[in-house]
Amino acid sequence: MKKLLILFIGIFIFSTLFAWDDCPFGQKNCPYPGICGAYIDTDSNSICDRSQPAPENREKISKEISDSLTNKREVDIGILETEKELLVRKYHFIPISIVLIVLYLITFTLFKLKIFTRVTHLIIWNCILLISFMVSSLLGILLIIRVNFGLPISLPFNILFWHVESGIVMMVIGIFHLIYNRRFYKYIFMKK
Repeated sequence: MKKLLILFIGIFIFSTLFAWDDCPFGQKNCPYPGICGAYIDTDSNSICDRSQPAPENREKISKEISDSLTNKREVDIGILETEKELLVRKYHFIPISIVLIVLYLITFTLFKLKIFTRVTHLIIWNCILLISFMVSSLLGILLIIRVNFGLPISLPFNILFWHVESGIVMMVIGIFHLIYNRRFYKYIFMKK
């Protein structure tokens, strides 16, 4: 059993080390340091191995590229457009924070007016905190698998975007949790 496990690990490691032209983000000729954590450069040409063909296949491609300089310009423009897309991506920190603050104030007011019990108020926000944690951590694990192991995980939505959005929800609700339980944390960290 140990030999089989060692063989499997060895095959997996070597298959990821010598992977060519299998960028999980679909990049072509991605320059150093790369736009993801999967940058590998075994041939020391400052281009990620995952974003270019194997060395034996490059001769055919380099002849085609040398025939026309516009091809190189198109590749460079493609890289710049991808970097712009990463920089332009906007997350919804302020709208999410405002919505959560309003909802929290509503449930807190209902608790103070004795429409909700304290337990109901806490259950609502602890469940939302748990759900946001589960979504953020699951999507984070999928990102790790996709980037580190190069496995093509395709979902009908942008994994990174929703990982960050659920992380924002988790952080804001975590602040509510910290404020609500401040006496408990004060007791832990205060020295007597």
